[in-house]
Amino acid sequence: MQFSHWHILRLACPIVWFGIVSASAASNAEPTQPIAGDDRSGLKNALAAMARDGQQFDPQPLVKQGVAGMRAVLDHCFPESAPSAKTDQEDIRNLIEQLGDESFDVREQAAVKLQRLGRGHQQLLRDALDSDDAEVRFRLSAILKSFQRRTAVDTDRMQKTCRALEVYLGAVDDLACQQELARRVTTSLQARLDQSEKAQLLQVCLAAMAQWKVDLVHEELLPLLEHEDPAVAIFAMRGIGGRTGNSYIAPIHLGAIESGRRELVKVGLRSMPCPIWDRQNKPRVHKVYNNIFEGDDPFWDFSDDDVFMQTSAFVAARDFHIPEARDWPLRRMASDDERQALRAIQSLGDTYYMRRPIYPELLAALEPHLNSDDAQFRQRAIYTVGVYQGEPVPALLLAGLADREQAVWQTAGRRLADQHRYHPAGKSPIPTLLKDAMDQSSDEQFKARAAFLLEHLQQERPGYLLWPKKLP
Repeated sequence: MQFSHWHILRLACPIVWFGIVSASAASNAEPTQPIAGDDRSGLKNALAAMARDGQQFDPQPLVKQGVAGMRAVLDHCFPESAPSAKTDQEDIRNLIEQLGDESFDVREQAAVKLQRLGRGHQQLLRDALDSDDAEVRFRLSAILKSFQRRTAVDTDRMQKTCRALEVYLGAVDDLACQQELARRVTTSLQARLDQSEKAQLLQVCLAAMAQWKVDLVHEELLPLLEHEDPAVAIFAMRGIGGRTGNSYIAPIHLGAIESGRRELVKVGLRSMPCPIWDRQNKPRVHKVYNNIFEGDDPFWDFSDDDVFMQTSAFVAARDFHIPEARDWPLRRMASDDERQALRAIQSLGDTYYMRRPIYPELLAALEPHLNSDDAQFRQRAIYTVGVYQGEPVPALLLAGLADREQAVWQTAGRRLADQHRYHPAGKSPIPTLLKDAMDQSSDEQFKARAAFLLEHLQQERPGYLLWPKKLP
């Protein structure tokens, strides 16, 4: 019997389709085959090397094992987050209950077992400290205190394990491994391992996740936002914050500012990177700052936290040009609290505002500080004035150059040098203003300062102004 190409294709298609489906299922399914004996021995040796080799640890034996290697590492570092941990937790709860047994032998044996098994379940032990039984409270307190006593050997092993974990995670580039790590970190934090000696290891894991910048990985942390204790999500946000660079806002930070939990909103905004660079998520952050400065919902009223509001006003004015945010530090400049006033002056003197026209409201708010008896206020106000441009600025800086306090007149001179650099070559009015001021002044100290500054500005490419220890 002869077969055409069509007959052969009809017969082959089911076989090919079955092969495709089987391959796809195999790629998505959990690995079901046990690790071979040689591989298991290699994993065991690699895990033992972590606490021995530290920064010199060779991660490749673990990396080559893929997800199996990642699970072995996590089982080693965070056994509390292993799939079998739920059963272990039930055992711990039973042992805690036995601490109150009528039999002394039962209580004693339970305490011994908790001493051996309870280190990874310290939150369960802490939760039971409110027991009505005084002996249960006493025994649990003693066990928890013993966990806090670390020897020099324990500390050294933990430090080396942390360094080895950094090396291993730095070599991991497989998405499945990265997601497995994120899931186990989430489980560990939900079990409050951030309150144990494992906190160092968790910090290493979060720092690695921050470097990966993969939403599918970071989204595994989102359940932490619903934990009853906000400290859990805060630990994760701070562990990631500052390590992702400027162009990536992690999902946990975005989720926090939209969570409806005030403490998470505050930490989310504080620990996320500068929002202006993540164009995709910038509108979501903008909406939150609008709620804080333009809305009238009491939920968004954070006026009881001056430091948070100062930082938020700076970002909201700088990155989102929200007028109410700019006005907030202007009002704070008049505060009786010296620290509040100084922070407010400084926030509007950031280099972000450099070369912008100085506006009347800012001049009015700065005037009392420019004439203050406190040199710290005068110096800070002069610095802020010198960031801006406009007709009153050079005159105010020249007045500052005549100040009796060194910190003030040196700052004024540097800001005048900045003003000179704002203009194209040969177009700056600052040299002429300095010459005129020297001619009209009878203050020899002022003339010496102005002369040194003028000489500096007349250089072909004047750089940063360094004042001499003693002027002529």
